[in-house]
Amino acid sequence: MKKVAEKSACRHLVLKLHQRGMLHDIVIKHDIINKHDIINNTESAGAHDRELLNDEAEAKMDIYDYCARFDAVPTVNVRETRRPGTRKGLFEVTVGFLQQNILATARASELKNAEIVASVEFKRQAEEFHSKQGGSTIIVKDISSINSRNARKFFEFFKMFEKQARYDVVLKQTSGRKGSGGSYRAQMVLDENPLGEPVEFVGKKYAETAAYLTGAIGLKQMRPELFPKFIEALRVGNGELLKPLVPSWISIDRDCISTMTDTLHAVKRIGMPRSRDEEDRMEEEQERNSWRSGPRRALDPAFVGVKSKRLLESYEEYLNDPKLETLRRKREELPMNQYRAKVLDIVNSNAVSIIVGATGSGKTSKF
Repeated sequence: MKKVAEKSACRHLVLKLHQRGMLHDIVIKHDIINKHDIINNTESAGAHDRELLNDEAEAKMDIYDYCARFDAVPTVNVRETRRPGTRKGLFEVTVGFLQQNILATARASELKNAEIVASVEFKRQAEEFHSKQGGSTIIVKDISSINSRNARKFFEFFKMFEKQARYDVVLKQTSGRKGSGGSYRAQMVLDENPLGEPVEFVGKKYAETAAYLTGAIGLKQMRPELFPKFIEALRVGNGELLKPLVPSWISIDRDCISTMTDTLHAVKRIGMPRSRDEEDRMEEEQERNSWRSGPRRALDPAFVGVKSKRLLESYEEYLNDPKLETLRRKREELPMNQYRAKVLDIVNSNAVSIIVGATGSGKTSKF
């Protein structure tokens, strides 16, 4: 009897609402609320498209690179919701860039998928904005601006000027099991002070890369005079940062220095003129080395003839002496012997010749 009375009262209430014209509005509002709940608890299109998710795995990093072209960082908000009647939740990710009125939202049961789909929608809106501005193509990574590939190098370049500076990325896992995949919050720190916007990414590697990117944007704003020099350094190094050469000190004995000095003198005599300062330095060097070589003097032509004759006689004696047969055979087996004619031709054709060969190859014995 009680249930019958309740049903009768409900019919009476519905009839009164209908007579007063209020029932229609109540039903419409109820439908709108239901639709809103369904939309908010439904995964976005593309959340299960494996091909899209694989191809756009780095879509969120692309968004950070795109905004970095404008020395800015995108806004990223994550909200976790629950589906009515189920324990399974949804992640709602919203990515925005206020400078271009871009706001993209996506939902998925996995945070990574929600980020990818929202980032893909961000790209679509960015392309639309770019097209309205008259651009034909959209550039994600601009080599003339900070991006995820050169951000770390910018800090290395900064270190060349500020040798005492210390920088690092502070990482903290915010979800997932320790040591496994999960979300990480990262912040760049320079001399123990936060630099740039903190970021949160699925994956430790992505979080660290993004932290360097936002930190580099902050460093560029802090030291704007360094950035043009940095870009020029990358251009000179063909994309790589060439570090300054560090001097290496080696010990050279006096004999080596004297040999190099003699060679330089010979080169100067061939035709390379010396300046007055060089002449003075050479004279001083000769005086310092006089203990070794003694004063130099030109040989008398008659003396040269006599010396040559004696050398020839000694050479013929060497060739004909039976006692030196073993020595002659060993000399013939030296590696330099096969180049004898070539070396003699080079020496006879040039005022200065440098013969290079391994120790024991016969450079001295053969020539």
